[in-house]
Amino acid sequence: RRFHRRADMPAIMAMSVYAAAFSPAVVLFTTVVSRRPERIVLMFLSAFVWLVSISLSAALWVGVAPLQSSIPWLLLPATLLQEAGRYVMYVAYVRLLCWLREAGLQPRDAGPISAQLPGAAVANGVGIWSVYT
Repeated sequence: RRFHRRADMPAIMAMSVYAAAFSPAVVLFTTVVSRRPERIVLMFLSAFVWLVSISLSAALWVGVAPLQSSIPWLLLPATLLQEAGRYVMYVAYVRLLCWLREAGLQPRDAGPISAQLPGAAVANGVGIWSVYT
């Protein structure tokens, strides 16, 4: 018996690959990030901050001629820029939570700020992952 290729196989294959690629992010978004509005904002802001830090790293690479031939010396400022962006996001998120708590807008079941940081880390990661894809 011969194998007959269906005409819609490329579309089915593409949909299955997309489902396999995006399902972890969709699950993390629906179970962790979308439960709190501040995490959705954090997700978009972390994506933007990551894009800015990568763009600054690229501008540094293009703008400074000695860095174009030396990858190890380029990695140092690029890593520092990305980590500075992560630190800025951490400080901004903690300040946002403090401001929401002072304004009385924080939900009652939120708990202490330290209990909200793992969810914020997931939101940050989903934001950066969304920029990668």
